[in-house]
Amino acid sequence: MLTTAKYIDKYGEEITSIASDGNMLKIMIRDVCFEGNSFEYLSPKTNSIEELKNKFDFYCDDCLCSCEFDLSKPIEILKGKEALNGLLTINILLGEPTGNANDELANIKTQIFLDFENEHFVTKQYNYPAGGAIGDVETALFELKDQLPSGYTLKCCFFCLYSNYSPYGKKYFGDMQCYRNLKSKFSSPKELNESQYWHNHHPERCVQETYLCEDYDEKPSFMENRRSGE
Repeated sequence: MLTTAKYIDKYGEEITSIASDGNMLKIMIRDVCFEGNSFEYLSPKTNSIEELKNKFDFYCDDCLCSCEFDLSKPIEILKGKEALNGLLTINILLGEPTGNANDELANIKTQIFLDFENEHFVTKQYNYPAGGAIGDVETALFELKDQLPSGYTLKCCFFCLYSNYSPYGKKYFGDMQCYRNLKSKFSSPKELNESQYWHNHHPERCVQETYLCEDYDEKPSFMENRRSGE
């Protein structure tokens, strides 16, 4: 699956695309191939860091930072069995390194836009891990759905019946557990919502929230396990 991408940093900007298999991201920037399972973990696969220091900024030895991604992809918006075509745009801004012993980013900013049926929807800009409106891709996607007319949902892994986050925590992006390998064992959606189920069964893989595969099945609203305060 390819997503159109605009990459921006202090060295310039470039129009490119991101390839995704649902788990790993792959992007070419300035003739350098970067791969990772989340945007804050994109690292060069062939070039040495020393030869790239005048072209990119890095933290944690070899991961991109101090840069911005604008990602646009077609997406279906569902209302019952009706499917409407839309355009989903995600803006991700990777901040500066903190310089502390853990070599983390000071923040990651996320904002999501959706266009369909001549309507334009925009979420707040969320900051992870702290500052301003605190949140991540999960928070922004829930806000986006809340802005849609009643009964509408986005057709992607985040709203799929067979996905959920680990009860032990998650990363900023791309850390949804996919249970499509166990769908024949589900007797009802209620069973999937039982917390012990997620503890006792192993997912097939981790997937990105905006990915989509042929096994998608819409998640009932009662299974949308939102964090308190949302």
